[in-house]
Formats: sequence, C-alpha cells, structure tokens
Amino acid sequence: MKSRWLQVGEILRREKADALLVINSEESGQPATKYLSGFPGSSSVLLITKKKAFLVTDSRYAGRAEKETNGFDVVIIKPNETSNSTLKNVSERLRLKRILIDGSETFFSSVENIKKALPNIEIFSKNHILQKLRIVKDKQEIALLKKVADIACKAFLKFLPEIKIGVSEKFLAERLDTLC
Repeated sequence: MKSRWLQVGEILRREKADALLVINSEESGQPATKYLSGFPGSSSVLLITKKKAFLVTDSRYAGRAEKETNGFDVVIIKPNETSNSTLKNVSERLRLKRILIDGSETFFSSVENIKKALPNIEIFSKNHILQKLRIVKDKQEIALLKKVADIACKAFLKFLPEIKIGVSEKFLAERLDTLC
C-alpha cells in the first residue's frame, strides 16, 4: 500500500493538486478504492493528500472499513449528512484548494455534485490516472498473480479430460468454475 501512496503523491506533485479523490458508488464498479485502500465496500470516497488519506463511507461499513483499510482515517457519514457534505468538512479542515479526479472513471454527475458541494475548491480531472497506477505490479500483486496462475493451471489440468465431443460449453464452463 505504501508504494501506491508514494505513486499518488508523485501524481499530486506533477499535477499540482492537493488531493486525489476517488469515488466508488453502488453503480460505479470502481476497483481503485480497494486497490488504494484495501476496502472493497460498494459505497466509499477516498481523499488522498500527500500526507494523509481518508476513506468516507456510511455506517453500514463502519467496522469493516476500520478493519480492512491500512493507514486511512475512516470517516463515517453522519445520519443527517451526505458523502459530499462530509467531504466538504474534511476538505475545509485540510484547507484544500485543488482536487484531482480521474475523469475516465468518475461519473459526470458525481463531479457536478462535488463541485456544488465544494464551490471554493477547484475540481479538475485527468483521464486514466488510476489505470496508469495499476499498470506496474508490486511484489504483493506479482505473488498473487503467480498464485492465481498456479490455481488456474491445476484446475485446467483436471478439466482437460472432461472436454469431449457431445459435452456442452455451458456444462464445461460451469465445471471449470467449480474447479477453480
């Protein structure tokens, strides 16, 4: 995780931004929140500065967020607030002036809502920032890829004898899923 934060810090310096904002809503399917924080919940906002990182989520995920994130300050949205009002409070406390988002991964409507909630902060986007972060694999990711490849190879070797004339693709697909 630390190397990922260093990469984010480098992006922030290069783009002259105070923070990177990553939004994961129920509909977004945004994998970067888990990649950067370790938190896989379906509703979260990450705000990462050069010195601190925050995960904003609702009360459904309170305990889980504390357990699954490493180095993030977890901020739970209060019942009478929204993620944007909570984000505003954190941003004002940090005196942020410029926030970077990945324009290729963030819904336009989300950006517009954030701009309304944070009228005194410049919100700007660059495309594919999050994808570029994920291109180069760290040691942990390489170890996981090796483990997955080993599991897939073993499953495929068990699976090969089941491929025969007359066996449907649907059956084979389901069978391969059970072997992995």
